[in-house]
Amino acid sequence: EMKQIKITIILLAAVFSLEARSSGNDGLWTEILSNNPELQAARNAKDGEAEALKSENNLADPEVELEYMFTRHPGRSLELTATQEFDWPGIYGARKKQTAHLISAMDYLYREKEQEILLQARTTVADIRWLDKRIHLRRQLRNRNKELLRGYQLGTKEGEFTILDINKLKVAIADIDAELADLETQRSVALSGFVSLNGGKMPADTSELSSA
Repeated sequence: EMKQIKITIILLAAVFSLEARSSGNDGLWTEILSNNPELQAARNAKDGEAEALKSENNLADPEVELEYMFTRHPGRSLELTATQEFDWPGIYGARKKQTAHLISAMDYLYREKEQEILLQARTTVADIRWLDKRIHLRRQLRNRNKELLRGYQLGTKEGEFTILDINKLKVAIADIDAELADLETQRSVALSGFVSLNGGKMPADTSELSSA
């Protein structure tokens, strides 16, 4: 029993840790849920269908007829007739239950769609953060190599380094520049993907995209 209690505590701690980490980006996910075009369309369709189902189970409007009545006495009288259709209580209850089940099913499908869109958004944000780290590291390496290049260029005057050494370092810097350009292009594409998921809008707090 002690082992089971310990395992339970560890699992609960892991769950709380995951929730704490994910809650830091609630703003991003709330924006996605609100602004995503696919979700907006699905939400409108779901609400419209739910209203249609509810209205189908309502009683039909009463029919009213107005007729002139001719009598042996002078003048005419009017007769007003109103008719109302009623379902047996059992039929109405069954329809109501069926409507509730259908609306629950539509809600479930909509929640699935929400999770699908949120997974895309989380994956995109993870890509952006990974690319940010790569870009940061490559920029640091490029800066160090440029510092080395300046040292090499001064060293050639004193015979410590040759032109070949300088050229090798220049090629290394050029390779880093090319890699940086590729990484920045990938980040731009990933950011465009996130903006598209967010209904064409940049997030209100762009720092959340790059936070650790």
